[in-house]
Amino acid sequence: MRAVLTLALFVGFANFAHGQPVADRKLQQAAVREKQLLEAVRGEFADRGGRSTLERLERVIFPPDGDPEGTRQDMDMLLAAQLREIQEIIELSEEQKKKLYLAGRGDIKRAFRRLDDLKRQIQSEPFEEERFKIIRRNIGSVRMCFRDNLFHDQSLFHKCLYETLNEGQLSRYEKFVLERRASKHQTDVKAAVEILNTYVPMDATQRLVLHLLLTNEIPVSALPNAYGVYRVLNLVNEVPDEKLRRALTDAQCRQLRIRMDQFRSAEVRLVAVGLLPEEPDVAVQVGGK
Repeated sequence: MRAVLTLALFVGFANFAHGQPVADRKLQQAAVREKQLLEAVRGEFADRGGRSTLERLERVIFPPDGDPEGTRQDMDMLLAAQLREIQEIIELSEEQKKKLYLAGRGDIKRAFRRLDDLKRQIQSEPFEEERFKIIRRNIGSVRMCFRDNLFHDQSLFHKCLYETLNEGQLSRYEKFVLERRASKHQTDVKAAVEILNTYVPMDATQRLVLHLLLTNEIPVSALPNAYGVYRVLNLVNEVPDEKLRRALTDAQCRQLRIRMDQFRSAEVRLVAVGLLPEEPDVAVQVGGK
């Protein structure tokens, strides 16, 4: 039964994780895969290719080849790039560089410790269905840890940065971070409007007005997550109809609300499997305190 649950978990999760939020068809496919996953949990499912449990886990965490050492090297390169980027914004002393490097190495080690803990969790106890759901979420969380920027607001690197920089350096760095987040927010909103336009056709003026409206109404995210478009689509539900009517007709607003319910269900699913973290109440959050 362990092999059945493990393979169902990895096959279903890998399929779901690679989906992109570009059309309702993708959401429907994700729902079908979710159903197939649950059916596989209760049925018999052969071990394809004879790969071990941990090999399948590593293929899910480090797609497509399941190469943790290659990922470790990539993270070392990412840390070096992060230090170069900060050095371009503010001039760091050698002592500051050393402290930040050591903190970044600590984040990399911590990420791999989470993977080791997950391996022990998979191997140590029976795979009952409730525990299967917990492990599936943990796999998503660990996978997102390696997929997204390790050096986020809760990282050792970030905390060290705010303890190490002086007031002038910190001011310049925070200005840069806010500008970068605002740029990503603009990109996410633009992509969300294009998705909405496939369901609720709009003319060029309506798309422009909606883009400006959502840019102002939806807070900028502090999360370095690849699923930012899903977040924007979900938060469209929080925009009152009277404001949406600045861009849309009454009929378009009603049609939009129907689609937003579908996107909300997809967002809940992403959170459930650990692909989309829950945000803090205050979205724009630069400081390390």
